Amino acid sequence: MNYKELLEVVELVSPNKVKHLDVMGKHGLSRGLMGVLYQGLRERKWASEAEMEAWFEEELGVSRANLRKIKRRLYAKLSNTALFLDANEPAFTDFQRAYYNCYRELAIFKVLRGRGAGAAAFRLGNRLLRRAIRFELTEIIIMVARELHMFAGTVQDAPREAIKYARLVREYLEVLSAEIKAEYCYQDVVRMLRSRSSRQEVVELAAEYSAELSELVSRFDSYKLHLYAYNLFLLRHELESNYQQMMAQAKEVVAHFEAKKHLVSNTAIFSFLFRMLVAQIQLGKYEDGRQTARQCLDLVQEGTPNWFFSIINYIILSLHSGDYAHARELFERAASHKQFQHQTGRVIEQFRLLEAMLHYLHKVGKLDAPPMPQGQARKFRLSRFLNEVPEFSKDKRGTNVTILIIQILFLLLDREYELVVDRLESLRVYAHRYLRKDETYRSNVFIKLLTLLPTVRFHKHQAARKAVPLLKKLEEVPLSRSKLGSDIEILPYEKLWEFVVGSLSTRRSYVV
Repeated sequence: MNYKELLEVVELVSPNKVKHLDVMGKHGLSRGLMGVLYQGLRERKWASEAEMEAWFEEELGVSRANLRKIKRRLYAKLSNTALFLDANEPAFTDFQRAYYNCYRELAIFKVLRGRGAGAAAFRLGNRLLRRAIRFELTEIIIMVARELHMFAGTVQDAPREAIKYARLVREYLEVLSAEIKAEYCYQDVVRMLRSRSSRQEVVELAAEYSAELSELVSRFDSYKLHLYAYNLFLLRHELESNYQQMMAQAKEVVAHFEAKKHLVSNTAIFSFLFRMLVAQIQLGKYEDGRQTARQCLDLVQEGTPNWFFSIINYIILSLHSGDYAHARELFERAASHKQFQHQTGRVIEQFRLLEAMLHYLHKVGKLDAPPMPQGQARKFRLSRFLNEVPEFSKDKRGTNVTILIIQILFLLLDREYELVVDRLESLRVYAHRYLRKDETYRSNVFIKLLTLLPTVRFHKHQAARKAVPLLKKLEEVPLSRSKLGSDIEILPYEKLWEFVVGSLSTRRSYVV
């Protein structure tokens, strides 16, 4: 039982359920220690398992071995309580309530059948079956219909009823097969995308799977099938840089789910709106994007990972649209949140990249103040920034390009031209080694723009004139057609180049 697993179960139990748990006892050392552990985890008193173990040993004299026993007992009590958590919370949709209630009733149904309470199980099973059909919970439909088929055919001797249940099993087995196929196809493409497979291989596989799933979607009207199939369709369009189609299909599937009021799922709607937002950023649909970003934030609980992901894209949209002050406000809101430090390393690093860009905008006069999370400005230091993004630095074909470019932007502002020349040579070698023309075309063009600077002695007007052919190449492949898009370009390269030229002098600088 590790720290993370226990923390997840603790966070599942809301404070008003503590009174139903026998963990906060007023008497007895073991019950008291369990209460201390529970409360400490709820308050995130410790940052790691090692810190928690050290605290218990130093403060309460509890050995690691005894603490392990306490953790196991707490986990058992809390996990047993999961079945009895209130599924009728106001924030839940009808679908969420049905999902939790149906799976709880399924467990009861199975126990009744196993204990021989056939008549009671039969009544509960029929009620459960009707609700599962209404909410398209395919696995429950099959499990319950199988049991009812057996009971009706062998115990009750009701052949008509047995035939009805058998027909349901056959019908929904086909639906389940389609759902499993869609889930597998989507996960397989995601797996390949995260592997070292070439982009073309992933695109071809996504296209092949999309064709298969399109046929299934036309045959079966299933919640899970639509969820996974459309996520795959949208991912395919993103990989192909077909953002127009990506946005259109996102709208289509959102409308499909919203038409079934009882099946509306915040999680499902969020997943499609989030991808729609990516497409809107790429296409420059900023006003529509703002509305989508606000919808995303409304659908998720503040402080959750999806809330931070939505803020990241909202900041990028604001930067692309030139609303730099709003981007700073969004950054400060997220970076000041009490859950910020508990996000994954990659999420925090993404915010560090955004923070660096906001500091750069302040230094070039586009923001009247630097970002000030929790009301205090954190002075930007290039060396500290580089130390704070170790994971992104390993991403040789992705975000590391942004890190390298940010270094050069700040060095240019400080007129550290000798260091700029040194970094540009490293960047040129890096681009030749890691960046492929088809996938990172815009990054390659921007790097070539930067490498012009030493040849014109960092002269503003000459840099502007020399850049014209390369800027035309950027125009030929705009963001709406780029392969990696906003994942790399926190600010569009065209706008960054304007700032670079603006930071140069009208006097030539000779670098030894």
